Amino acid sequence: YVIDTNGNIIVGKRNGNGRNGMQTPHPTLIGGIDPKVKMAGMLHIVNGKITSYDDRSGHYRPNKLSIKYADDAFKKYKKFMEEK
Repeated sequence: YVIDTNGNIIVGKRNGNGRNGMQTPHPTLIGGIDPKVKMAGMLHIVNGKITSYDDRSGHYRPNKLSIKYADDAFKKYKKFMEEK
């Protein structure tokens, strides 16, 4: 997932398994030469529910404080969050 500067969440499906396989990098999700984002990472969905999200992005390298942007953005989708 990527969170743009307006707080919108853009989600894409990962293609492949990482380094040597084909994959969809975070910049592809938002487009542009030098896209501006607040946060990017991995989103895990099981049976239609968001089970977790993190800050693991090989391209954007968000700092640890940026996870707040994800927390704020995903609050809008509470009904899709897995209850813990």
